[in-house]
Amino acid sequence: MSEHPKRAALRAAIAARKRANARCQHLEAAVVLARELCSSCQRVLLAFSDVDAAIVQHRAEEFRRVAGGESLGALSLPEYLATRRTMRDVAAEQLTRARATYEDLAADVSEAKATTEQAALEVAKSACAILLEEGAMQGLALKDAWEGLWRQFDRVAVFADCQIHYADTSFSITLPPETASLLHAIAKIDDRPSAHRDDAVNAEAWCLWFKELLGDADAISHFQPRRQDCRI
Repeated sequence: MSEHPKRAALRAAIAARKRANARCQHLEAAVVLARELCSSCQRVLLAFSDVDAAIVQHRAEEFRRVAGGESLGALSLPEYLATRRTMRDVAAEQLTRARATYEDLAADVSEAKATTEQAALEVAKSACAILLEEGAMQGLALKDAWEGLWRQFDRVAVFADCQIHYADTSFSITLPPETASLLHAIAKIDDRPSAHRDDAVNAEAWCLWFKELLGDADAISHFQPRRQDCRI
């Protein structure tokens, strides 16, 4: 048995929302890690913030020695300074890459959030489609119930106005007070044309059933919904 199209659409929308939420959560976790990596790279870079000042100081000392009469030696930096400068440059590159990664991931998160919101909207739209369909069905049921109410009212109203005669005896119809009150209340809002009422048919159905009951205790009512009514 195939699934109802609107149910299938809602199921697919819910699955898409779940995937979008999972991707968004994954990216948000990645952004947190990228932010931590940026902070770590920045701390490493800060550890080498004195490299340039150390190099300047080293050069100044060389120039003072030359000014004092010493010969100018090699212009290369001492190994420890060269190493620290290299490590500073590597740390700067790592920070640049970490920031670029963080910005890319942050952009992905923004896009993922928009996708998640759209997916949630699609779920709501699909759910509303099911509600609308059910609302239409309930409306049809209400229409059937309303028409059924009038059919039932007509039958009971005709019966309430009847007087059953058998031989020389008459049997008057006395309905329970609550039924009589309900009939009176419904009659106040009955603005249907008389042509829409089946008083004659209903009265004949009551009479026919009475005649059948006189000879058969199991005789059943002739009242059926309009689409199945048998005109007597």
